[in-house]
Amino acid sequence: VYPNPTAGAFSIQNMQNVLQLSVNNAGGKQILYKENPAQGEFFDLRNEPPGIYVVRIIAKKSVSVVKVLKQ
Repeated sequence: VYPNPTAGAFSIQNMQNVLQLSVNNAGGKQILYKENPAQGEFFDLRNEPPGIYVVRIIAKKSVSVVKVLKQ
C-alpha cells in the first residue's frame, strides 16, 4: 500500500491476481469495495475522516490485511 500514511488516496503496488479489495474503517464499517481492481488504480479516502483503515486484499491464492493511516 502506497503511500502509507496517506492524505487521501492510495494504491496497491502489485495487483496481479487480486480478485477483491475492501476497506473498512476502525469501527468495522465497509467504506469501499472493488472486484477485480486494475493495476495502478488509486483508491480514494479523501471524503473519509482521518484515522486507521483496514484494507483486505483477496487474491487467487492468498488473503492480505494491511492497515492504512489516513492523515
